[in-house]
Amino acid sequence: PLLSATVDAARRYYPTAALTEFDPPGGGTPAVYELVLSSADLQSAQGLVARYYRGTTTSGTPVREEVSLQAAADWTQTQPLTGTFTAEYRGALYAATYGKYALQVSNASNAAIFVDETAISAIPVSLAKGLHALRVQVPGGPLKFALQGQPPGVTQMQAVPGTALFRPPVSNSGLLGEYFPSADWT
Repeated sequence: PLLSATVDAARRYYPTAALTEFDPPGGGTPAVYELVLSSADLQSAQGLVARYYRGTTTSGTPVREEVSLQAAADWTQTQPLTGTFTAEYRGALYAATYGKYALQVSNASNAAIFVDETAISAIPVSLAKGLHALRVQVPGGPLKFALQGQPPGVTQMQAVPGTALFRPPVSNSGLLGEYFPSADWT
């Protein structure tokens, strides 16, 4: 069952990849799976979905939608919409190791970052190794911004690389357990 779930996820994440199933000599369910990924297959899942909304909220239907390889843009010369707008970047953030991660959007003081639907502030947050739902909201205007992160063991903020960002159908999954040293959840 676990192997089957992994194969199903690989098919969803990389629908154009070459998948071969090898049955055991006596028949039965496949014993080995081979998934051959091209660089185009890998790149097809990277980045975030950027949606642009009129006004100051991300409610309703977006006016425009596109794929962005990073949660970054330069709107100093040209903006994606005229007038007041808000951009929202959605996808999954890959945490390479367990530990405290700090995230910020440079040059956008009113930006909001949500990891696993929890608002992230200036305080580093503990992330388990793996994929986490990511949502970044940036108010429109003539600015140049980038999502920056500081993973465990790194001493300064750096741009979150596109290789750590994934768009649907890649998503976070599983359960996250938290342990508390007391009976009152503190």
